[in-house]
Amino acid sequence: MMKDVLTRGELQKIFQEKMQISVRKAKNILEVLLETLKESLIEEEKSVKIFSFGTFLVHYKKERIGRNPRTKEEKIILPRRSISFRASKVLKEKINSHYH
Repeated sequence: MMKDVLTRGELQKIFQEKMQISVRKAKNILEVLLETLKESLIEEEKSVKIFSFGTFLVHYKKERIGRNPRTKEEKIILPRRSISFRASKVLKEKINSHYH
């Protein structure tokens, strides 16, 4: 069953409490982390692998012909990049250990 979403603000608060740092420092750390992830994925087009957590992957999708399911009208879907996340074996095992 899906639980509530962990927000940026909640992550910042967790950083602050666990690292015993100021709100400003926690915010800066989170911003640097997220900005670095974005830059790697968007500008450098690199996958981001975080040990025992998972990998963020950039995929390249070719141009293709799509179809509107209602009207059956064909339309060209332009080439694009997409992102996916592949959880590590360690993370999957930890998640599933709560159900056994």
